[in-house]
Amino acid sequence: MSKPLRILQIEDSESDAELIVRLLKQAGFEVTSQRVEDGEGLHRALKGSTWDVIVADYHLPGFDAPGALRILQESDQDIPCIVVSGKMGEDVAVEMMKSGAHDYLTKNNLTRLVPAVERELAEAAARRESRQAQEELRESEERLALAVEATQLGTFDFYPQTGKLIWSKFARQHFGVSSEAEITYDTFLRALHPENRDRVTQTLQTALHYENGGDYADEYRALESQRSWPSSISSARYSSA
Repeated sequence: MSKPLRILQIEDSESDAELIVRLLKQAGFEVTSQRVEDGEGLHRALKGSTWDVIVADYHLPGFDAPGALRILQESDQDIPCIVVSGKMGEDVAVEMMKSGAHDYLTKNNLTRLVPAVERELAEAAARRESRQAQEELRESEERLALAVEATQLGTFDFYPQTGKLIWSKFARQHFGVSSEAEITYDTFLRALHPENRDRVTQTLQTALHYENGGDYADEYRALESQRSWPSSISSARYSSA
């Protein structure tokens, strides 16, 4: 089955552009291609369509690959750019990579074109998935923060290696602890009703075993309020040390 590929070529030679399209079609791509020759054409193409990859000739009359890379960066679009040239020294190739090119090829040896395109498509897809995951995580954290604020739920991080606790403002309020006070696991235990301490400690130690997944949930009474405050560890830190 053909793989759709939208390729934008920055090239002044129609025959060279056709050769690249032909090589990609022979590799099984269903190619949609557009050719531009200058910065203005590149601006229009980036605004008018979406592209999977850009193949840019290193030097054109009045335009070049470094200028194309600057325009691509200014557009804030994550499109892999492969630079090709009739002849390119190693120093120029290195400079192109530093400027944002993803790969470089010579026109008299295009055997790496298809592998380079396939690699860049896979890496671009991985970057999109990573950005999507980060955006979903950010939205999830925002929803959680709103829920915590609305319910005044106390949360805390516990570091088993040191016994240190980091309490949220609501956790401190629930236990009557000032915002400046240092919190340790002993602080937490002393705040519990004596009848609850052994049970809570055992539940917590069970949760810290790796095979149990680190989940912890319990209810207990605090000495000052004599009320039951539902509480949970917001993150458990493990170490092999």
